[in-house]
Amino acid sequence: MNSLIPFHGANIEAVQHSDGKIYVSVRRVCEHLGVDSASQQTKLHDAKWATTVMIASVAGDGKLREQMFLSADCLAFWMATINPKKVSSEIASLLE
Repeated sequence: MNSLIPFHGANIEAVQHSDGKIYVSVRRVCEHLGVDSASQQTKLHDAKWATTVMIASVAGDGKLREQMFLSADCLAFWMATINPKKVSSEIASLLE
């Protein structure tokens, strides 16, 4: 079941996976923060602390695509790994 969760003025796509955990769309969070989704996905894929799953989801163009989702339990830790100097000043204050 897909839901939209309010996230500092944006809506972040979230799903409850078959394992019972809630996962957030990495791409949508990256779009909101203004960081490169591909590099963040690589970082998360390599991080031992990150619990990620690939879930088929409807993209902006209406097509079904596999997207990386991160366990909501890992969201705060991921935010702590993003350098505030690499985002806009208003977003940097959220990360700090």
